[in-house]
Amino acid sequence: MDQGRDIWRARLVELLELISIGEPVSQSQSFVVFDSQSRSVGTFNSDDSINDFAETLTITVKTGVAVGNSKVTAKIQRKDEISGEYVDIPGAETAAQGASSSTNLTISPGIAQTNKRRINDIAPRIWSVVSTVAGGTSIVFAVNGETL
Repeated sequence: MDQGRDIWRARLVELLELISIGEPVSQSQSFVVFDSQSRSVGTFNSDDSINDFAETLTITVKTGVAVGNSKVTAKIQRKDEISGEYVDIPGAETAAQGASSSTNLTISPGIAQTNKRRINDIAPRIWSVVSTVAGGTSIVFAVNGETL
């Protein structure tokens, strides 16, 4: 319990320091989760991403050439800071995407929830993306992210 309290205390101190020096608390950031390349059938785990102050997280999955009937899904997982375990966020997984398509998935408080597109929740502090390629042989895909 003390470990969790210490983490929140440290985050509060960081926030207060930003406010005291006039820095914006929430800044939009865009980044690459998975670069565009061909991947074979399998599961791919991104590195952890840290979200210090944003409430909204959007990932965009873009696909290119698919060999066979390959499709890719991407899901956002929250990482428990105490246990280090990854936890699926209910509904936070894209529909399977085939060749030459694009979709996005947004987590944001107060958003009208739609399965596999929009999740009414606060963006997690530590998160990662798990992409799974199934069917066929391979597919070219990229996953980009943005926090607001």
